[in-house]
Amino acid sequence: CVYCGDTARGGKVMEGRHPALVDRELWKRVNEKLKKNQKAFKRIYSRSNGILSGLLFCQYCGARLAIHNWGGASKDSCSDRYACYSVMKNSKSMIKDPNCTNRGRGATFTVDELDSLILEEIKKLALSRESFDALVNKKTPEDSQIEAFRERLAEVERQISRILNLYQAGIMDMNEIGDRMSELKEQRNSLENSIAELERQCEKECSVERAWELLATLNSVIESGDSEALTALVHALIDKIVIYKKEVVEIHWSFC
Repeated sequence: CVYCGDTARGGKVMEGRHPALVDRELWKRVNEKLKKNQKAFKRIYSRSNGILSGLLFCQYCGARLAIHNWGGASKDSCSDRYACYSVMKNSKSMIKDPNCTNRGRGATFTVDELDSLILEEIKKLALSRESFDALVNKKTPEDSQIEAFRERLAEVERQISRILNLYQAGIMDMNEIGDRMSELKEQRNSLENSIAELERQCEKECSVERAWELLATLNSVIESGDSEALTALVHALIDKIVIYKKEVVEIHWSFC
């Protein structure tokens, strides 16, 4: 692929002379992720490949969205739309709630509509470093949880310190503080584990600066008409998108 510095000649791929637009390791990881998505969620009922395939989730039931060819009264009225697996029931293993309300032809995005809408959101970030930085610095629910846990942990540490001071001053003996110290230590361990788990969940695949570098290539990728490269770029920037009917509820960016 030209975007990671390669060129093809006589059916063979070799290192090109042009500089790579995308880091080779990141390109490899994204393509591996795309291959897994294509294998796990193969759309045998669709003739279209959207750039968001594998990223979309239903807000109501949590199932994935995939591309479905929605028929109409005539051939011209048919359209490829992103639809919830629970609604379309194409694969039993993918259904989360058979009564999911995320349904209706007029209440779902066509592939072109949603792809264009998400690309516009990406373009907004690419055009303004200020907007990009504001998004990066925006607090997430996980950030607030970590902050609350750290405050509780600090209070537990203060209580442990006060009890030890009382013991060292001879005001309390070991029998008096034993049970309370054990309880506080259990609380401390639980809070430390909760913080570590949340921090692990918040680890990002794409660094902030790497994301900005990728955004800088957006126009050239779009102008090239290379759908594979565009899909790779979108999947590198976004972890998942939550959808309900014709509303983008939330975009989970890979860098913040």
